Amino acid sequence: MSRDFIRRDKERAFSLYDSVHFDITNMQITPGPKPDTATAEFDKAWQFDGENHSEGKVRSRLALKKVDGRWLITGERDLKVY
Repeated sequence: MSRDFIRRDKERAFSLYDSVHFDITNMQITPGPKPDTATAEFDKAWQFDGENHSEGKVRSRLALKKVDGRWLITGERDLKVY
């Protein structure tokens, strides 16, 4: 999916709520096969409040790549829903 598609999708989702809260725990970062890549795995708990309420917890993985001195997310995947 394109960067614009993901940005619009997240903006749409977040616009449905007045309050968004995330807790990130159990972070593990593993260097990738190339010096400019890495993987981050972590537990992410969320709570969204507004007209509706949503909360939950997942184990997530981010693929990262260093571009022009900045680490950027190149992929995202939920591994396990708790």
